[in-house]
Amino acid sequence: YNKSMWRDPRVHLTLNTDASDPEQLRRVQLPATLDVIIDDGSHKFLDQQRTLHTLWPRLTLGGFYIVEDVLVGALPWSREHAQQVPTNNTGCGHECFFPQRLDDHPFMFDRFGYSGLASASTRLADATKTLMRAHDWFWVVTGVHKGGGLDCSLILRKTGPPLGSVLQPVTPPSAALEEAQRALEEARAQHAQLRQRQERLASEMRDHSHLEGSHGGTDRQHGCGPCAAQLSNTWMMLIVSAALNVLQLCMRTRPMKVR
Repeated sequence: YNKSMWRDPRVHLTLNTDASDPEQLRRVQLPATLDVIIDDGSHKFLDQQRTLHTLWPRLTLGGFYIVEDVLVGALPWSREHAQQVPTNNTGCGHECFFPQRLDDHPFMFDRFGYSGLASASTRLADATKTLMRAHDWFWVVTGVHKGGGLDCSLILRKTGPPLGSVLQPVTPPSAALEEAQRALEEARAQHAQLRQRQERLASEMRDHSHLEGSHGGTDRQHGCGPCAAQLSNTWMMLIVSAALNVLQLCMRTRPMKVR
């Protein structure tokens, strides 16, 4: 068991919450949307149904909802569960609350309109039937016990594009526009500063030209060389600054391709 996984900011662990109380579930501090939800709570069927309907709206389109354990009969921590999901399991010792057959639990057997032998078992709520008809679902066997019990999980996938195929913009369009406007104002301010510097350097070059009129050509070249270099550097700084601002704007607004 690696506890460091809970330090991942993408993972949210919720403890000390009564799954039978939807209001407590709604008050849990969670992101508005989640890619994967795992119910590893009380393992009681009615609690699992309530949790499913309370948290399902938070699930991202294409996301997965996992009921980690589906159990039957009396649970070691909840004897009344025998009335929620009755079972005739025998010969399984202390493991009789694990399903012995894949049709033992309402979540796993397709009882939608079924009128056979299993029809007397606990039925899914109508809201659960509607949800499962509208979305993909399947169950998996994750383990087998010596007494014959099966570790089973229910996995539901919310209808929608596969996770990761639709990338949300890093910032909303309004924020991107504000950022672009700030970048433009910054570029204008830099341009004004560089223009003032250019005018000052040009004035200094003219002054040097007047002062060197009575000197030789060699002195004139030495006098004007530094000014010309500064002027060239000024224009280079202006070009680089403008290019960087344009590049940053393009990177913020460019749609990312998904392969």
